Amino acid sequence: MVKKIFIATIFVILIFSAIPNAYSTEKQYIGILPYYAPEKIWRLYQPFIDYLNRTTGMSWELKLYHNYDSIISGICNNEVSIAYLGPIPFALAYEKCQVKPLLVVLNNKGKPY
Repeated sequence: MVKKIFIATIFVILIFSAIPNAYSTEKQYIGILPYYAPEKIWRLYQPFIDYLNRTTGMSWELKLYHNYDSIISGICNNEVSIAYLGPIPFALAYEKCQVKPLLVVLNNKGKPY
């Protein structure tokens, strides 16, 4: 079940922000609003971070934010390269700094939710 949640999270939650330059040597951050205890989030997402580190040639790290304001500030100030968000924080980030989604959830008819 946890594996399904992890996979669903990756594909279901909005992912946005600019994809970093493929030749970047700077550490890249993935911003998450924890919906579980931080320890569980680290356990769920660390395999994905490890995968990115192995396959992209870039250094990735998970960055947890504790509320909408802090993650939106991180996004708008370019502190994160990718963020996983639901519709409310996405709408707030769009309103504040006009972010655009790269991926959105599709229903079984191929339409965004």
